[in-house]
Amino acid sequence: MVDIALFPIPGSVSFPGHVVPLHVFEPRYRKMIQHCIDHEMLLGIAHTERVISEPQPKDNLKDALSSNAATYKPCSVFTAGVCSVNETLDDGRLLIEVTMTGRYRTIDKIQTLPFEIHRCEAYQDNPLTADSEQKAAQLKQKILHRLTALLADDNELQELLNSPVITESSVTDFSFEIFQLIRLAPSDLQKALEAKKPSERLAIILDRLNNT
Repeated sequence: MVDIALFPIPGSVSFPGHVVPLHVFEPRYRKMIQHCIDHEMLLGIAHTERVISEPQPKDNLKDALSSNAATYKPCSVFTAGVCSVNETLDDGRLLIEVTMTGRYRTIDKIQTLPFEIHRCEAYQDNPLTADSEQKAAQLKQKILHRLTALLADDNELQELLNSPVITESSVTDFSFEIFQLIRLAPSDLQKALEAKKPSERLAIILDRLNNT
Protein backbone atom coordinates (compact mmCIF):
# COMPACT_ATOMS: atom_id res chain seq x y z
CA MET A 1 0.00 0.00 0.00
CA VAL A 2 1.08 3.57 -0.66
CA ASP A 3 -0.40 6.97 0.22
CA ILE A 4 -0.97 9.21 -2.80
CA ALA A 5 -2.21 12.79 -3.07
CA LEU A 6 -4.96 12.72 -5.68
CA PHE A 7 -5.64 15.49 -8.20
CA PRO A 8 -8.98 14.89 -9.99
CA ILE A 9 -9.04 16.53 -13.43
CA PRO A 10 -11.97 15.92 -15.81
CA GLY A 11 -10.83 14.37 -19.07
CA SER A 12 -7.24 13.83 -17.92
CA VAL A 13 -6.05 10.24 -18.45
CA SER A 14 -2.35 9.40 -18.68
CA PHE A 15 -0.29 6.22 -18.75
CA PRO A 16 2.95 5.01 -17.17
CA GLY A 17 5.93 6.69 -18.80
CA HIS A 18 4.01 9.82 -19.76
CA VAL A 19 5.10 13.26 -18.57
CA VAL A 20 2.08 15.43 -17.77
CA PRO A 21 2.43 19.25 -17.64
CA LEU A 22 -0.02 21.09 -15.38
CA HIS A 23 -0.92 24.69 -14.61
CA VAL A 24 -1.95 24.70 -10.93
CA PHE A 25 -3.83 27.75 -9.66
CA GLU A 26 -6.26 26.64 -6.92
CA PRO A 27 -4.92 27.17 -3.38
CA ARG A 28 -5.73 23.63 -2.23
CA TYR A 29 -3.82 22.11 -5.12
CA ARG A 30 -0.87 24.48 -4.73
CA LYS A 31 -0.69 23.23 -1.13
CA MET A 32 -0.95 19.67 -2.40
CA ILE A 33 2.00 20.08 -4.76
CA GLN A 34 4.15 21.53 -1.99
CA HIS A 35 3.09 18.70 0.32
CA CYS A 36 4.11 16.11 -2.29
CA ILE A 37 7.52 17.73 -2.72
CA ASP A 38 8.15 18.20 1.02
CA HIS A 39 7.12 14.63 1.90
CA GLU A 40 8.30 12.89 -1.29
CA MET A 41 4.72 11.73 -1.89
CA LEU A 42 3.43 10.54 -5.25
CA LEU A 43 0.91 12.74 -7.03
CA GLY A 44 -1.95 10.97 -8.78
CA ILE A 45 -3.96 12.49 -11.63
CA ALA A 46 -7.39 10.98 -12.11
CA HIS A 47 -10.17 11.35 -14.63
CA THR A 48 -13.48 12.07 -12.90
CA GLU A 49 -16.77 10.24 -12.56
CA ARG A 50 -18.96 13.22 -11.67
CA VAL A 51 -19.08 16.72 -10.16
CA ILE A 52 -19.59 16.78 -6.40
CA SER A 53 -19.93 20.56 -6.05
CA GLU A 54 -20.15 23.30 -8.68
CA PRO A 55 -17.71 26.25 -8.73
CA GLN A 56 -18.92 29.63 -7.55
CA PRO A 57 -18.64 32.56 -10.01
CA LYS A 58 -15.76 34.95 -9.35
CA ASP A 59 -15.62 38.64 -10.16
CA ASN A 60 -11.94 38.74 -11.10
CA LEU A 61 -8.76 36.71 -11.46
CA LYS A 62 -7.59 37.57 -7.93
CA ASP A 63 -10.77 36.09 -6.43
CA ALA A 64 -10.47 33.00 -8.62
CA LEU A 65 -6.87 32.41 -7.54
CA SER A 66 -7.71 32.72 -3.84
CA SER A 67 -10.69 30.36 -3.79
CA ASN A 68 -11.56 26.84 -4.78
CA ALA A 69 -13.38 25.78 -7.93
CA ALA A 70 -15.43 22.66 -8.60
CA THR A 71 -14.97 19.46 -6.60
CA TYR A 72 -14.99 16.14 -8.43
CA LYS A 73 -15.23 12.44 -7.60
CA PRO A 74 -12.09 10.82 -9.06
CA CYS A 75 -12.06 7.53 -10.94
CA SER A 76 -10.71 4.73 -8.77
CA VAL A 77 -7.92 3.73 -11.22
CA PHE A 78 -5.38 6.38 -12.16
CA THR A 79 -1.69 7.00 -12.79
CA ALA A 80 0.67 8.61 -10.32
CA GLY A 81 4.23 9.82 -10.32
CA VAL A 82 6.77 12.33 -9.10
CA CYS A 83 5.97 16.02 -9.51
CA SER A 84 8.45 18.84 -10.06
CA VAL A 85 7.87 22.59 -10.21
CA ASN A 86 9.15 24.21 -13.37
CA GLU A 87 8.07 27.76 -12.49
CA THR A 88 6.27 29.68 -9.76
CA LEU A 89 4.47 32.72 -11.15
CA ASP A 90 4.20 36.05 -9.32
CA ASP A 91 0.60 35.40 -8.26
CA GLY A 92 1.41 31.96 -6.82
CA ARG A 93 0.35 29.82 -9.75
CA LEU A 94 2.57 26.82 -10.45
CA LEU A 95 3.75 25.29 -13.70
CA ILE A 96 4.63 21.69 -12.93
CA GLU A 97 5.36 18.34 -14.57
CA VAL A 98 4.37 14.92 -13.29
CA THR A 99 6.43 11.95 -14.50
CA MET A 100 4.06 9.00 -14.32
CA THR A 101 5.62 5.86 -12.84
CA GLY A 102 2.67 3.49 -12.50
CA ARG A 103 -1.03 2.73 -12.24
CA TYR A 104 -2.82 2.63 -8.90
CA ARG A 105 -6.26 1.91 -7.48
CA THR A 106 -7.63 3.79 -4.51
CA ILE A 107 -8.56 1.63 -1.53
CA ASP A 108 -9.44 4.16 1.14
CA LYS A 109 -9.58 7.95 1.45
CA ILE A 110 -7.48 8.97 4.45
CA GLN A 111 -7.66 12.76 4.05
CA THR A 112 -10.27 15.04 2.50
CA LEU A 113 -9.18 18.61 3.29
CA PRO A 114 -7.48 20.73 2.14
CA PHE A 115 -6.83 18.09 -0.56
CA GLU A 116 -7.43 14.38 -0.86
CA ILE A 117 -4.92 11.71 0.10
CA HIS A 118 -5.81 8.10 -0.68
CA ARG A 119 -4.33 4.82 0.46
CA CYS A 120 -3.74 2.92 -2.76
CA GLU A 121 -2.50 -0.35 -4.20
CA ALA A 122 -0.50 -0.88 -7.37
CA TYR A 123 -2.70 -1.78 -10.35
CA GLN A 124 -0.90 -4.41 -12.38
CA ASP A 125 -1.53 -6.28 -15.63
CA ASN A 126 -2.38 -9.96 -15.52
CA PRO A 127 0.67 -12.18 -16.16
CA LEU A 128 1.60 -12.16 -19.84
CA THR A 129 1.22 -15.63 -21.39
CA ALA A 130 2.73 -16.74 -24.71
CA ASP A 131 -0.70 -16.61 -26.36
CA SER A 132 -1.60 -13.16 -25.01
CA GLU A 133 1.82 -11.80 -25.98
CA GLN A 134 1.41 -13.14 -29.53
CA LYS A 135 -2.06 -11.59 -29.78
CA ALA A 136 -0.73 -8.24 -28.57
CA ALA A 137 2.19 -8.42 -31.02
CA GLN A 138 -0.22 -8.96 -33.90
CA LEU A 139 -2.32 -6.00 -32.77
CA LYS A 140 0.82 -3.86 -32.51
CA GLN A 141 1.72 -4.59 -36.14
CA LYS A 142 -1.82 -3.83 -37.31
CA ILE A 143 -1.76 -0.51 -35.46
CA LEU A 144 1.59 0.45 -36.96
CA HIS A 145 0.39 -0.43 -40.46
CA ARG A 146 -2.79 1.57 -39.94
CA LEU A 147 -0.91 4.58 -38.60
CA THR A 148 1.57 4.40 -41.47
CA ALA A 149 -1.33 4.63 -43.92
CA LEU A 150 -3.12 7.41 -42.04
CA LEU A 151 0.06 9.48 -41.56
CA ALA A 152 1.61 8.94 -44.98
CA ASP A 153 2.24 12.67 -45.47
CA ASP A 154 3.82 13.27 -42.05
CA ASN A 155 7.53 12.47 -42.44
CA GLU A 156 8.38 13.21 -38.81
CA LEU A 157 5.79 10.77 -37.45
CA GLN A 158 6.70 8.19 -40.09
CA GLU A 159 10.28 8.34 -38.87
CA LEU A 160 9.11 7.90 -35.28
CA LEU A 161 6.91 4.91 -36.17
CA ASN A 162 9.88 3.22 -37.80
CA SER A 163 12.33 4.03 -35.02
CA PRO A 164 13.67 1.30 -32.67
CA VAL A 165 11.98 2.98 -29.69
CA ILE A 166 8.66 1.95 -31.27
CA THR A 167 9.44 -1.14 -33.34
CA GLU A 168 11.58 -2.82 -30.68
CA SER A 169 9.50 -1.91 -27.62
CA SER A 170 7.75 -4.70 -25.75
CA VAL A 171 4.03 -5.09 -26.31
CA THR A 172 3.40 -3.88 -22.76
CA ASP A 173 5.51 -0.74 -23.17
CA PHE A 174 4.03 -0.09 -26.61
CA SER A 175 0.49 -0.41 -25.24
CA PHE A 176 1.24 2.55 -22.95
CA GLU A 177 3.56 4.58 -25.21
CA ILE A 178 1.16 4.62 -28.16
CA PHE A 179 -1.25 6.82 -26.23
CA GLN A 180 1.25 9.66 -26.52
CA LEU A 181 0.65 9.62 -30.28
CA ILE A 182 -3.08 8.94 -30.35
CA ARG A 183 -5.71 10.88 -28.47
CA LEU A 184 -9.03 9.19 -27.80
CA ALA A 185 -12.12 10.22 -25.88
CA PRO A 186 -11.54 10.26 -22.09
CA SER A 187 -13.97 7.36 -21.65
CA ASP A 188 -11.93 5.25 -24.10
CA LEU A 189 -8.67 6.27 -22.42
CA GLN A 190 -10.02 5.36 -18.98
CA LYS A 191 -11.19 2.00 -20.31
CA ALA A 192 -7.70 1.38 -21.68
CA LEU A 193 -6.10 2.49 -18.42
CA GLU A 194 -8.18 -0.04 -16.49
CA ALA A 195 -7.47 -2.88 -18.96
CA LYS A 196 -5.38 -5.68 -17.47
CA LYS A 197 -3.81 -6.91 -20.72
CA PRO A 198 -1.76 -5.16 -23.43
CA SER A 199 -4.00 -6.77 -26.07
CA GLU A 200 -7.09 -5.15 -24.51
CA ARG A 201 -5.52 -1.70 -24.67
CA LEU A 202 -4.29 -2.21 -28.22
CA ALA A 203 -7.67 -3.55 -29.35
CA ILE A 204 -9.30 -0.29 -28.20
CA ILE A 205 -6.82 1.73 -30.27
CA LEU A 206 -7.14 -0.43 -33.39
CA ASP A 207 -10.93 -0.27 -33.25
CA ARG A 208 -10.85 3.54 -33.13
CA LEU A 209 -8.26 3.74 -35.91
CA ASN A 210 -10.30 1.44 -38.16
CA ASN A 211 -13.29 3.73 -37.67
CA THR A 212 -11.34 6.89 -38.47
